[in-house]
Amino acid sequence: MKKNVGFGIITVILVLISFLCIGGAVSGQSTEKMRTKEQFYVDLENQYISEIRDMLNEEGYVNCGVMLTRTVLEDGSREYHMNIHHKRLAKLTETESSTLKDMIREKAFMKEEISFVITFG
Repeated sequence: MKKNVGFGIITVILVLISFLCIGGAVSGQSTEKMRTKEQFYVDLENQYISEIRDMLNEEGYVNCGVMLTRTVLEDGSREYHMNIHHKRLAKLTETESSTLKDMIREKAFMKEEISFVITFG
């Protein structure tokens, strides 16, 4: 009887260890997938900022401060806020400001789950 109880306890322990190992492997795979996805977006963000700086330089807004802030929501959607600083931007008319913002939005990496807000400061 003692052998059966000991065998049962060892079996239960081994089964629990197996479940923990399998769960850890699955968790590790999903973590790696999240890292890969996040790195993908970081690369897109860096490329986007670089393109915007180049475009602004071509438009005559040399040495602009460009700040891109991201918020990732629980459902996986992303909100980006781009704030661009340059002394000449404050002097733009509504039409000029709107045209420049449209040019910036055209270069954005738009997907269904992404939204962009652009402000000039």
